[in-house]
Amino acid sequence: MRSWNARRMSCAGLQFALLCSSPFLLFSQSTDRASAAALPAYGGCPAPSQEGVKICAPFQNSFINGPFQVIASGTSGRGQVTLMELWADGKKVTQTNGTPFDSPVTLPVGTHELTVIEVSTTGASAKSAPLKVTVENNSGETCPLPPGPGVNVCEPMRGSCHTTAWVTVLAAAKGQSGTVSRMELWVNGGKIANFPGNRINTHLFIQDFNTVTIYEVDGKGGFIKSAPIVLQSC
Repeated sequence: MRSWNARRMSCAGLQFALLCSSPFLLFSQSTDRASAAALPAYGGCPAPSQEGVKICAPFQNSFINGPFQVIASGTSGRGQVTLMELWADGKKVTQTNGTPFDSPVTLPVGTHELTVIEVSTTGASAKSAPLKVTVENNSGETCPLPPGPGVNVCEPMRGSCHTTAWVTVLAAAKGQSGTVSRMELWVNGGKIANFPGNRINTHLFIQDFNTVTIYEVDGKGGFIKSAPIVLQSC
């Protein structure tokens, strides 16, 4: 029987191969940041062309730490998608309005089966194919606020490298002209997710040499962005 370390190395190699072909890594089209008005969270996950739900992150049989980012899009054949529900192991975990679903999720350590369900204005619903994900650990870390207005990114750090198949994003912010209403994670000029409040704590799969930027957007419309961070594995 292979050791635990050998199994993890094999799994990491499989994850790297899957990462190279994952549609999530295409992200959204580059967008110039001209104002604080944010686009809806997109995550590079276009909705299916026919009725149904597609989960873009995480990918099938992935190993990752929690909280991990779940990104999925839905299409209804009978009306507008009004909400999306995340189910784990046959139990509803949470829901978001409209499509896409794009939120960090915390589940107990172990292997889980995820399903995302879209519900339309007519009450009709459709669900994704089941997806298995294994949570290796749950991070309770927090990133300290910066001393003044701005964004403090604890992970990933500029000039550092990561040893896992996934990337940890841990940040906190103070507003430029008021209370921080949300934070935004951008990769290569495309927005991946919104995070309510003044903190980000999530894990997700992003290829090496992509550039991460984090924005804080305050309640008065002001915003500050972090310095760009180029990702690289060790």
